Amino acid sequence: VHRGTLSTAALQPPAPPASPTADSYDAGASGSCWGGGFTAALCCRGPGGNAECWDGVAFSHERCCSGGASGEAEQGEEDVERVTEGIGDDQGRVLFNEQLPDLARSIRESLAAHAEFDSKGLSACRADGTISGRSAPALRRAREEVEQALRGIGEDRTAAFALATPGVDEIYANYGAFLAECPQAVLQGTLAKLERMLRQLVATCAEQQLFRACQATTPFMFDLFFYFVLLKYGLVELYAGHAGGKEGVGNVTASGLHRGWPLLEQEERVWYLFGALWRVIWPRRDYCACVEAYDYYTTMHAQFDRSLHLGRGDFVSRMLRPSSEVRRMADVADHCEEWLSKDFQRIFSSYAKHSACLPGAIMENIVCMSRWVVNGRVVGAVNTAEMLVKLLTLSGTCLEDTLWPFSKADVQYNFARLALHWQEADIGCQAVNRFGQPLLQARCPEELQKDTLQRLLWEPSPLQQEPCFGACTANFRDACIVDGELLLPEDPSHRATDSSARLSRRIALETCSEVGRGTHWARIADPGQDFAGLWNDREIERQLVGYVLNLPEGSHNIWHNFHWLVPAVARLRDPALALGSRVPARVTLVLLYDGYTFAESAFEQDGLRSSPDLLMQQERRLEGWVVRQAPLLQLLTASPPVILQSVKRRCFGDLLWGHEELRADRELRHPQAVGRRSVDVFRGALEVRHGAELRSLAGDFWQPGSLAGDDGPVRLLFVQRAPRHKRSFEDVDKLAAATLDPLVAQSDIVWQVVDDLEQRSILQQAAMFSSAEVVVGAVGAALAWLLLMRPGGQVLEWLPRDVPPSLYRCSELWNEDTLGMFGGLGRLSGVDHVCLRSEPGAAAAGDVERRWQGAKATVRDAYWRTTNLQVDAGKFDRWVREAV
Repeated sequence: VHRGTLSTAALQPPAPPASPTADSYDAGASGSCWGGGFTAALCCRGPGGNAECWDGVAFSHERCCSGGASGEAEQGEEDVERVTEGIGDDQGRVLFNEQLPDLARSIRESLAAHAEFDSKGLSACRADGTISGRSAPALRRAREEVEQALRGIGEDRTAAFALATPGVDEIYANYGAFLAECPQAVLQGTLAKLERMLRQLVATCAEQQLFRACQATTPFMFDLFFYFVLLKYGLVELYAGHAGGKEGVGNVTASGLHRGWPLLEQEERVWYLFGALWRVIWPRRDYCACVEAYDYYTTMHAQFDRSLHLGRGDFVSRMLRPSSEVRRMADVADHCEEWLSKDFQRIFSSYAKHSACLPGAIMENIVCMSRWVVNGRVVGAVNTAEMLVKLLTLSGTCLEDTLWPFSKADVQYNFARLALHWQEADIGCQAVNRFGQPLLQARCPEELQKDTLQRLLWEPSPLQQEPCFGACTANFRDACIVDGELLLPEDPSHRATDSSARLSRRIALETCSEVGRGTHWARIADPGQDFAGLWNDREIERQLVGYVLNLPEGSHNIWHNFHWLVPAVARLRDPALALGSRVPARVTLVLLYDGYTFAESAFEQDGLRSSPDLLMQQERRLEGWVVRQAPLLQLLTASPPVILQSVKRRCFGDLLWGHEELRADRELRHPQAVGRRSVDVFRGALEVRHGAELRSLAGDFWQPGSLAGDDGPVRLLFVQRAPRHKRSFEDVDKLAAATLDPLVAQSDIVWQVVDDLEQRSILQQAAMFSSAEVVVGAVGAALAWLLLMRPGGQVLEWLPRDVPPSLYRCSELWNEDTLGMFGGLGRLSGVDHVCLRSEPGAAAAGDVERRWQGAKATVRDAYWRTTNLQVDAGKFDRWVREAV
């Protein structure tokens, strides 16, 4: 783990960086500062020297530029002046990974040799998965070795056990002998090397004395990973060309790419270890949670889906047409210019430390990458694409769980295309390294060709590969909770009896919640442990159901609560579990506050989670929360919930873990995602438990007789926020006089305004919304109650005036904003939704600049949630009448 090098020697697959040790940092001052292209002449001139030379740990201006080093700097002062002169004008020309040209050249040559072998039928690893030829014995042994190692550890999703693969390691060491005839074997060897390197880094960086050193230097260790990505997706590009024939690019299947090698299984382990490494180095977070600033990110997501259409075959032609919407979006995204001159390594580190929404960061940078390609600044696009691949390592499985406008394969494929072919767009050999030295000397084009742009602009990956989904739920028979820890018997019916779990005596469970995912460990009882002795009365306890739910926090916000409550209620009533009459009477609800809160920067570290003080605070908060939320909790259990860490010893015939995942503001694509059926089950459970009381409360709220039948006036609920919370409607009386009262006079509606919602009980709130047919209200959590409206109900969500379109998507079209907070709930519940702006007139659909330039928003714009609503009376009248 060290700073980069400026060597321009031809590259072989890079050896892993040396792992940090305490001695290497404590004794670093006595070693030489110079090497790999770093010199005193380049680094020591001026106050503080050249910032590109220092890593903040082993190499600093104070250590390297004193004594003899300073003398060397004086002798080279003229050279420094020449090299650094005008670097500030090199915006978009500096390739921060100066090894990339040689790496790309080496891989292009290897791919060409493999293509020739394939065309002549000389490849050892054939498309049908067979192995033949002179190297066949060694290749077969190596492949069987990896397959056997993977079988031996079973389902080891957390990569807890290392793979012993000496045959593959030998192939990696002699990669040149195998690249042309079987690049898949080299890919397998690279993964094995990368896995060992990451495993060592995870262990080393966990040591307290090296934690800060790893934060400063570990982001430089990507060389080996880049080699893997470039070789893999270079092969994808090669095979796609063969599959497409004269038609262009065809699809490539995973089996066609892997040719019988278990690359996917080991690659998944590498992705997990990357995530484990970042959890050690940076504050732990789910980078795909997108809870903070979700308005902005969901708006951007919708913009990609509705306007950019990255996956469409005409994306390149639209980007090359100056008048197209996608090109205009790229042209106005001038926030990209600020990033162009930055060190992309530092941008990556900033994202790793602070990013609240990794997919949003990737979307922002895809726009910038496209902008720079069409503007002839291809080096900026390469820097960006490389950084995007680094960002992928932060993601775990979260990019596969959700239907984003891109996939991990798309990002890697486009990085490979740019890295392998960017020289074709380096007009006049303008690319330089960080010190202003040219990277290419000859054979650079004089002008940008259209076919070159077509090769470099964004294109979906042709690799067809099924994603790996994590499991949010687990079911265990005859399991216990002992001293706040899940304890499972070693039973063949348990998933926990896979080889890896039997070896480690523990099993990883995913904690899925609205604000992200984490890992919680359950323990398997030791073979000699008296597991039966943990039960008090086994016959009775086997009828009990323990249900462990991970919650972000004890919130009273109904929008947040629906995200765990709806799937939890639906799960307990899943016919496959056959819990029947045991729900809710024999269910014990066990709560786990593990990981993230709604403020993503707040995280309860491992050392604090089990502390007595924290547990006491959680239990005190729980008491008040349960009283308020009791009517909803009664759908799950007949007894007060308990906190997992407070349980001393409880055993259950059925112990359930987790719930299906629900996100109103995105489309989840993994199998354990909440859909319309779960919402219907929740509504049905609420009706069974509280139906009579809800109808009674609704009758008290509406005018007498207004609930009788469906032929009477439409029931319209006007939700007015309390003034202290802002976003209140101004001139409610004026709006009522102009629209609502005339409709009442015509017997078209009955309406009620509620301005004290938070003062009313949970069941009163539920009764109002479940009995309303039209709801009018400002954007806010209260609108989440639309989930209880009958399908076909209609919700008019109003936005304050002059909210920048890039900060909140509000299309002013029915059922258009299905990735929004409330449009998404409408999608899941079958309720019609429209978002409306308070100002008169329709939204400026053609105003591309206003819709995309989020960076142009002012600080005042960002505080639009504190603005009251001055709704145009004519617009209010038009939309209310349409809804009625």
